[in-house]
Amino acid sequence: MKNRKALYVLALGMSLGVGASLMAQSFLEEIKAYKKTDVMYTLNGEQIMPGEEAIIYENQIYAPIRAISEAFGYSINYDGSKVALSKLDTNSVEEVAPLENVLIKAKVVGVTSSQITVLPEGASDSYGDYLILNVAEDVVVILADGTEGKISDLKEGMTIEAEHAPFMTSSLPPQTPTYKISVVGEGEKELVRMEHATVKEILEKRIIVEKDGKLYGVNTDENTYFHHEINKRLYRLEDIEVGMDITVVHSPAMTRSIPPQVYGEEIIIHE
Repeated sequence: MKNRKALYVLALGMSLGVGASLMAQSFLEEIKAYKKTDVMYTLNGEQIMPGEEAIIYENQIYAPIRAISEAFGYSINYDGSKVALSKLDTNSVEEVAPLENVLIKAKVVGVTSSQITVLPEGASDSYGDYLILNVAEDVVVILADGTEGKISDLKEGMTIEAEHAPFMTSSLPPQTPTYKISVVGEGEKELVRMEHATVKEILEKRIIVEKDGKLYGVNTDENTYFHHEINKRLYRLEDIEVGMDITVVHSPAMTRSIPPQVYGEEIIIHE
């Protein structure tokens, strides 16, 4: 980190178009956070703020406000109790071009009625690198054959191109509004097997299971395939009982909630 006082704020949620102030409390509270040194910040695909680090605290990513402000043509003053942003002299600072939408290529790893969880091309296959695309009802979805479809036509394993907003939330995974989606490859669905988990609780459309001392929520719907391991007898969610030994075949996407949740594609009953 550069030898200067660094202030960290959420990168999303800060409006640089108006003057802003942050009144600090009269005391400092000690927290436990993690410093991330391999961060790369980009704007419209171009790297900005080289060498700047970030802090991760309670699953939120905090970026240095001074570096962000200067990148957008603002100066910042800090007197210990107030952070003040002001526009630099436009005669000496190049105006920042309007932000443009971002086009990415990604693999679909999860789909709900209004969200698509994707792994952008080139990203490592870890939960923190996933991206959640928020999809409104009027968003255009172009299928691989060129016809217009719906979000329900998208399946795990597909490769898509998505046009999304130039901003996103600081959650893990981050979320962003999406305006257009095109399927460029059908792909194959990649599933994960959770072998021999014990049913601990049955909710309306969710089974709470225990595996290796950890709890997981398995979300189900009318497409979830319930069957017995040996005789292939078909079951329903209503047939599942506490204490059963089951194997869950689920999508690779997993929430960061407590307990974490997955979507169950197949439930195999062992007893």
